[in-house]
Amino acid sequence: MVLFAERILTPHQHRGLMLFAGNDVKVEAADSSPEEVASVVREIICVSKSHLPNAPDYIIEVTPTESRFAAWDKTRKINAALREVALTTDNTWCVITAEHFLNIDGTPRKEHFIDDKLHLNEQGYQKWAELIKEQLETFVTVEETNRRAPNRNAIQRVRAGDSTNAFYADRHLQCPQPTAQGLKAREQRRPVPNYSTHQNLFGLHRS
Repeated sequence: MVLFAERILTPHQHRGLMLFAGNDVKVEAADSSPEEVASVVREIICVSKSHLPNAPDYIIEVTPTESRFAAWDKTRKINAALREVALTTDNTWCVITAEHFLNIDGTPRKEHFIDDKLHLNEQGYQKWAELIKEQLETFVTVEETNRRAPNRNAIQRVRAGDSTNAFYADRHLQCPQPTAQGLKAREQRRPVPNYSTHQNLFGLHRS
């Protein structure tokens, strides 16, 4: 998406942007590093912020899967890097999902996946959707509270499934310098993919 971020995002007045970087680690030599994934996500968010500064951005954690579990250590580092992006970027949130798809012994929960051991089944998608929806509702509430109290030094973050509330200092967006990929995207003149309006898992419409 980073190659076409401007062309995909700027025609729309979106209320929020949700990102899921699920295919950067496939247990292959060409896998992206945690730093590379974080850099790409930051660049996409920077495009979003430049277009609509007040629209929130949401980053969904990468889901642990049995078919790619050999790379789980790297994937965990990617999730940590994505959380750091959220914590250091204004009005940006990390949606915590990964821990809910693991057994107590740290292995993926097989009952949530289809036979390829990679894609979620109906039960898995239902759980995923519920986790995302629950946290989105919390994030919106917290941001509204924070806007009503602009002098607060910290805002409350609530993680689904956690018993403890985490407090983080106010954050400020630092747009990264354009990467080679980003510059290439600005130079290219390719058509934007045609995304038709449809109903998604969370009862929202995308256009």
